[in-house]
Amino acid sequence: MKLQGAITSGQYWDNEGVFYGGQKATWSNRTLRQILSPYAATVRRAAFIDLHTGLGPYGIGEIMSNHFGDSTGNKMIKDWWGKEATYFDDGSSSSAITLGDTNIGVDEALPNTAVGGITLEYGTEPVDTMLDAIRADNWLYIHGKPDSDQGKAIKKQIRAAFYPDKDDWKRMVWERGEYALKGMMRGLTQS
Repeated sequence: MKLQGAITSGQYWDNEGVFYGGQKATWSNRTLRQILSPYAATVRRAAFIDLHTGLGPYGIGEIMSNHFGDSTGNKMIKDWWGKEATYFDDGSSSSAITLGDTNIGVDEALPNTAVGGITLEYGTEPVDTMLDAIRADNWLYIHGKPDSDQGKAIKKQIRAAFYPDKDDWKRMVWERGEYALKGMMRGLTQS
């Protein structure tokens, strides 16, 4: 988990390193904040699902709390999902703590809103296979030639690490996504 955390948690100092977060807000971050800002004065409670692939058992959508400690968001997720969700605090999450996630943008755009957010993380490949694909793709970005045979093989490898083109995986993703969406809506409307 320490190696996984070192690789996947995000970093902001080496633009040639893996999971480089950049020096300014990304287009998607700015767009999300722009969409949410008109609601900042009126919305009292909000929920979101951040979709990810790569970690955990094949096709299983792990419900990860995007919050820490005794924060309002963590309390909401614990109330809505209980032990079905995983948490960074107790080490039950298959993800390392990440920097710069969607939750920060939502919280900052809606400062007077109680926000409950989860990451729905779908497993694809064993973690070592996924990390090998990430390292290879980073090498290709810095040193390789994407149009070469080696580059094409690496691009195929990284795609498979994050998107298995298999019908059973797609079905599992859809079903779990629908389940999580209904659970978040139920939590938001009933609490």
